[in-house]
Amino acid sequence: MFDRDTGTRVGRRLYLGWDVGGWLGKTDGLAAYVFGHSGALLRAIPGRTVSLWKEFDGRKWTLEKFIRLLDPQLNLDRFDRVVLAINAPLGMPQRFLRAVTSEISKVPEPEYNVEKLAESRLAFRVTDRLVAKRFDVKVLSPSLDRATNNGSKARSACAEFIRELPKMAVPPFRKDEPGVTRFVAIEVLPDVWWSEKWINFTSACIPESERRGEARDSATCALNALWYDIAVSGIPTRRFPLLPPVDPVATPAPEVVAKVLRPENLGEYEPEETPGDRDAILQEGWIYAPDLERVATPLPGNATDGAIVTP
Repeated sequence: MFDRDTGTRVGRRLYLGWDVGGWLGKTDGLAAYVFGHSGALLRAIPGRTVSLWKEFDGRKWTLEKFIRLLDPQLNLDRFDRVVLAINAPLGMPQRFLRAVTSEISKVPEPEYNVEKLAESRLAFRVTDRLVAKRFDVKVLSPSLDRATNNGSKARSACAEFIRELPKMAVPPFRKDEPGVTRFVAIEVLPDVWWSEKWINFTSACIPESERRGEARDSATCALNALWYDIAVSGIPTRRFPLLPPVDPVATPAPEVVAKVLRPENLGEYEPEETPGDRDAILQEGWIYAPDLERVATPLPGNATDGAIVTP
């Protein structure tokens, strides 16, 4: 058995993108990047559309079976680290959960002072509101638009994967420890990557022929999985030739590592001024997206545990 490299040496890595469809639909999008040692891109598996319900047909969902929908030759044991980026909410707004689970007389009162739906804590989580504001993108409500469809489906799949792989991380619910954790699932939002400041970079990574529907979104999720791992593991982007040299004014240059939007280090987000938000995030979940206003570069030498410094 070979030694695993889940840290910064860039061993064998699989970055998966899943654009989650409805429970009984035919619109699940899957894509992947397969990397070998030293960050060499072995394969970019274009996005494809499948129906997970039809493919599994009553059989137990496992991550092993999941990746073989992309390629029957893929095998989890070949990879030192696997990151699955999911376009679906993995958590719900706390106020919504209280509204639907509390005894009837203890249901929270209506949000009388809310003038716009986007401000509703019943409809949107802390992370939804922050991402919508920062990237100027429309975010669907996890509770009103997605809870009974792709949200519950994605959560069910993650639970099955954890039963298969008990140490699988699903941050912020289950901590990812780079250098230790082999399997990770994160929530992402593909539209962030096609927003004004990121579109040049994303277009350079994803061919025009793959920029439609679920194929585009799943490929974008896979790119987000790669970017997340670069940020949290402290891997210099030069180790990944896939990342293109693009206009550094419009988008981060290849030699810089984009800081992931993380609850504990958010720039304009000040948890001290919004008491309760940090606890809410740990309950509601988090959309892992690149931070455009500030980027970070690897520390000199061997950066570990996602250690970064801002220029």
